[in-house]
Amino acid sequence: MSFAILFFIGMTITRLRRGLPEVVRQQAQVILLGAFISFIPLALWFSAPLLNMALRWNPAFYIPFLLVFPISIGLAIQRYRLWDFDVLINRVLVYTTLTATLVVIYLISVLFLQLLFLNLLRENTFLVTIVSTVVVVVLFNPLRNRVQRTIDRRFYRKKYDAARTLEAFNEYLRREVDLEKMTTGLLQVIQETMSPSFASIDLTHDKNYSSSGTSSTPDPLDDYLLKLNRVTTLDDIDLDSPALKRYLESGVRILIPLICQEELVGTVSMGPRLSGQMYSSDDQRLLDVLATQAASSLHMAQLIKMQKAEALERQAIDQELSLARLVQQTQLPQHMPACSGWYFASHYQPARATGGDFYDFISLPDGRLGIAIGDVTDKGIPAALVMAQTRGLMRAAAMQYISPGQVLAWVNEQLHPEIPHNMFVTCFFVVVDPLCGELSYANAGHNPPYRAIGGSVQPLYARGFPLGIMPGASYEVCEAKLQPGERLLLYSDGLVEAHNLDKEMYGDRRLQSIMQSTETGDGLIDRLLSSLGEFTGEDWEQEDDVTLVAIHRLNGITENPKDCA
Repeated sequence: MSFAILFFIGMTITRLRRGLPEVVRQQAQVILLGAFISFIPLALWFSAPLLNMALRWNPAFYIPFLLVFPISIGLAIQRYRLWDFDVLINRVLVYTTLTATLVVIYLISVLFLQLLFLNLLRENTFLVTIVSTVVVVVLFNPLRNRVQRTIDRRFYRKKYDAARTLEAFNEYLRREVDLEKMTTGLLQVIQETMSPSFASIDLTHDKNYSSSGTSSTPDPLDDYLLKLNRVTTLDDIDLDSPALKRYLESGVRILIPLICQEELVGTVSMGPRLSGQMYSSDDQRLLDVLATQAASSLHMAQLIKMQKAEALERQAIDQELSLARLVQQTQLPQHMPACSGWYFASHYQPARATGGDFYDFISLPDGRLGIAIGDVTDKGIPAALVMAQTRGLMRAAAMQYISPGQVLAWVNEQLHPEIPHNMFVTCFFVVVDPLCGELSYANAGHNPPYRAIGGSVQPLYARGFPLGIMPGASYEVCEAKLQPGERLLLYSDGLVEAHNLDKEMYGDRRLQSIMQSTETGDGLIDRLLSSLGEFTGEDWEQEDDVTLVAIHRLNGITENPKDCA
């Protein structure tokens, strides 16, 4: 027992002297103080026989000292959030209260309805039990949602307010394109949700603007944050970096990378909390979601500001069109996914300088690949802005939810309050497992893709409203499997609804015929575009955007089928 006590005190002293993070040293100080108060009286009692002294063991004297040791550990956990102690307690309280409340409501509802039907029918029959149970089942789920929201607001008031603040900021991003106002709004949200002692934003490409006054020269820290792609504490970084040294000297505690299109847009740096508490794991997840939502809009605002600075001498109309086209091109994938055993190709042709179509490839954490295609019901700059916002929301949702239906439902809830009048977005989202070819997909009112199976072509149907039309919409999730040699085509209605000079529409039959006669994925898009050109003629005035994404699972055995990037 003595050796165990000495070993523990020695470990605690080592943690205190090894130059570990300040929070760890503070925890060690509290625990070490409690250990000395607890074990010094016990050490005197142990040592008394060595000095030919006899000390009686008196529990009333020694046990209060011994209780100081576990109390000191508890204080260290609670004060410095070593295990997110408050989160654990709150969740236990929430779910215990929720379960107990729902059980009571359920039992009372069943008994009340049985008594009601019994009084009406004047006899206790099996039909009474069936009817009352069905009524409770129908009414119970909406009631459960209402009770859970009420309890969440009671026990998680701070997190509930943080989520509301993030939702308001997301709506603000849809309306604002000024870079300075966006950064100011982002810092305000961080202050409201996290209460740091200070926070600042450093933008990578804007050397003239930085809320902390620092320059944005290339630094090893940029590559590190780009590869990490998540919130990190400076204590976890070991680099020979001038920027890291500058952050440490200024007292920065946390860095949040802002990444868009595999490019570091900037970083948000935060100091310790005003309360002295650590940032919990829930706080870091909230910051990750915030960074994902803000990065795309900040990047777009950066490009707008940079392009305006370079095009001051151009004519106003040419400046706006070129700016919008540049912004939209940066929102589309710059390269196809590199996945062994698979072939991907795409084509995007807007009807004007800018368009409302979009497509995206999203690498998911579990190795699967998300593929989205969408169409905003408008053209020009307004459609391009809604397109950019929708794409950013799709990326944020894909990192939070596994089901394609949940992804579309979350994006719909975010778009509905602020999308311009008479505008909505159709979207098809499919998740591909490159290992086995399994597809999981959902559709928000978009043209169903076509799958080529042998000599036949079949559409992939799934039900769902377009995004932004109505809140609370749900989306059917369907599954399929793409066998080796099979092909899948995602397209927008600009292809099948194209008209020739005789006002005849291109139609789905021509598209299906091309897919049936094309055996490989690399020539499918070229043949479709060639067929469209022959159909419409040289004087064709394009009416709508044309977007195509071709997917081909190649024949043969692949060595690394999940190696997609």
